[in-house]
Order: sequence, then structure tokens, then C-alpha cells
Amino acid sequence: ATAPGAAKVTVAKVLEQPVNEWDEFTGRLEAPETVEVRPRVSGQIDQVAFTDGSV
Repeated sequence: ATAPGAAKVTVAKVLEQPVNEWDEFTGRLEAPETVEVRPRVSGQIDQVAFTDGSV
């Protein structure tokens, strides 16, 4: 058996150029659901005893 001939391929010249690894977009986000938070007692908050995101 004879070996098959070389496969024909398409080639392109390499072009060197800067690449942006980030971009900025303008947009608006909206939550799919909302909640209303109401107190069950009257009074004032004197202290917040947690850090945002820790609960």
C-alpha cells in the first residue's frame, strides 16, 4: 500500500497586536425578588453586633 499524500491546509500570517484583558460596560441590575424588612418591636438601634456579609 502507498502512503496517502499530504493534506492541504489553509494558513494565515500571524499578526501581533495588543489585547485588552478587560473591558467596561454600562448596565443596570435588578433583583428578581424583593423583601420588606419591618421591626417587630419599637425603639432605636444602639449597636450593630456583626459585620456585613458575616451572617
